[in-house]
Amino acid sequence: MGDVFSDWFANAANRFQCSQQIGAIKLALTLGIRWKITRNRYSLPIKDALQAGHVLRSEFSKKD
Repeated sequence: MGDVFSDWFANAANRFQCSQQIGAIKLALTLGIRWKITRNRYSLPIKDALQAGHVLRSEFSKKD
């Protein structure tokens, strides 16, 4: 499962264009928290991942 998650995370980071180091860290922390919560079910809910992405996207758009 780890490899699948790593591939998914890399794709998500590219989709959100987190080329800035801080953006990548924020994405990793947000998804990491969700991953820990859902790890016992061996899946990362797509809905939660998308919600995390929307939160990050709104934070980035607020940035000056």
